[in-house]
Amino acid sequence: MHIKIDMKTCSITQFKPRSNSASIVSLVYKRDCDLEEAQLEALLQTKDRQEAEDVLFAALEEMAARIEDIRFAMHDVESVEIPKSARRLAGIAGAVGFLSVVKAVNVFEDPVRLSDPVLMAAGFARLDRCFDAAVSQIWGMFAEV
Repeated sequence: MHIKIDMKTCSITQFKPRSNSASIVSLVYKRDCDLEEAQLEALLQTKDRQEAEDVLFAALEEMAARIEDIRFAMHDVESVEIPKSARRLAGIAGAVGFLSVVKAVNVFEDPVRLSDPVLMAAGFARLDRCFDAAVSQIWGMFAEV
């Protein structure tokens, strides 16, 4: 297997050389966080500010816990806990509208299925960065209000 890193597009690609049926996995990192604004607005409009903050921050805490579960489970690339925690993370992120985190989990699942530690590390790093960006964006939103 070979790995190509494109710093211009911030992507990492793994491929098998000299084969017509190459297995290619691409990971693309975006510095921005995609948030489903309609979901967040619905949450903020259906609850008072404190209640909305409590729900959102509880979701952030739960997502952080799932990310830590994945981080610790990655010491064993065959761990069955990694896909479980990843699915749970995607579910929580989707429920609160963190689209970039959901996308990062979806990309991360391919290296997990392949049990490829290098791609798993790259995918996890992207997932971690997406979560950090989402947290920063949420903090920024609440700081403005």
